[in-house]
Amino acid sequence: MKTQKILFLYLNAGGGHLSCAKTLSECLYHTYDKKVNCVFVDGIGKSKLLKHFVEDGYRISMSGSGVMSSLFYTLNQPSYMAKTSVAIFNLFIKSYLKEIFLKEKPDKVVIMHGALTRSAELVLKELGLDIPVIVVITDPFTLYPFWFTGKNAHYILFSDEARRTALKKNIPKEQITQFPCFVNEKYSKKLSSKDCLEVKKRLGFSKDKKLLLVLGGGEGIKNGQILLEKIVTYVFKNSLDIDIAIVCGRNVTLKRYCDTLALKYSNSVHIHVYGFVDFIYELLNVCDIIVTKGGPATVIEILLLDKIPILNSYVWGQEKGNVEFVIKHDVGYYQPDVSKIPLLISKLLSNNNIVKKLHQNIKNLKLQNGTKQTSEFIYNYTSK
Repeated sequence: MKTQKILFLYLNAGGGHLSCAKTLSECLYHTYDKKVNCVFVDGIGKSKLLKHFVEDGYRISMSGSGVMSSLFYTLNQPSYMAKTSVAIFNLFIKSYLKEIFLKEKPDKVVIMHGALTRSAELVLKELGLDIPVIVVITDPFTLYPFWFTGKNAHYILFSDEARRTALKKNIPKEQITQFPCFVNEKYSKKLSSKDCLEVKKRLGFSKDKKLLLVLGGGEGIKNGQILLEKIVTYVFKNSLDIDIAIVCGRNVTLKRYCDTLALKYSNSVHIHVYGFVDFIYELLNVCDIIVTKGGPATVIEILLLDKIPILNSYVWGQEKGNVEFVIKHDVGYYQPDVSKIPLLISKLLSNNNIVKKLHQNIKNLKLQNGTKQTSEFIYNYTSK
């Protein structure tokens, strides 16, 4: 049987789009082995201006007030504005996509960022290539309008809210498939108590103390320096007997600050500071409380592992639904005021009844991981 080449087209607006593509490809390789060949392509291409706007703009927005992303989301709410933005975007990437499609000759194109959908369709049509286009909407609940600028693509989405949005945007129901949210399949199973103790020992954490994890995304965590200063100072002043792990992502400035903070309190507070790491799964398994942002994959990973999230920020519009999901089902907290987060942490550390209730609410969700269903659909999909 001929090897099926699947081209994943993504943007580096944060690391989530590429990581989702890799999650699906891992499952595809595991299931179909040599019958599939996955290729990853950054849709930005060679445009330095566009690269600056998409990647640096996202990074600045995540470390600051989020005004840029909020404004962009608001301006693109009307369908005609979303289509205009995509048309302008297409001017920068059209020739690059032509090169990619002619070079790679894929059997399918899987879009991991909605801004690329219409451009991919137009280029394929211009080249006379009858190649199926599948859009994987990586935002589970709150969707950017330009997710739905394609005309012939098939849309994979992950919630009833997303389905309703798609139908309101006049996407035919036969072009929509809904699965449970997906993350890396390892998050479907928790580590055993024995394995957790081994991880704690390997990473230098106490086997008896509770562990607080402050988890930044690829670009760190919003108001990270203020947040962490408040947390560490509170732990020190109140003599809380806990370990603290801080993941700063690629935010070098934040990591430098946290290293200084850890050194300052080294005699009293046990703090481990990390940059960008590949063992988040292990950290999530061994921690007791997580302070993080409301990214879709992060929220699902935390809940699948039966952990309690404290969300301190989200991308306005795009990630709002993730926070609303946590609040609606009472499985965690949203607290944007960094001065109040230490008290919330203290409450969770000292009140077992609250913790038990939250864990029960997480169990009641009966969350499933949709990775296998999504990857199998992609492999078997044929355009009609």
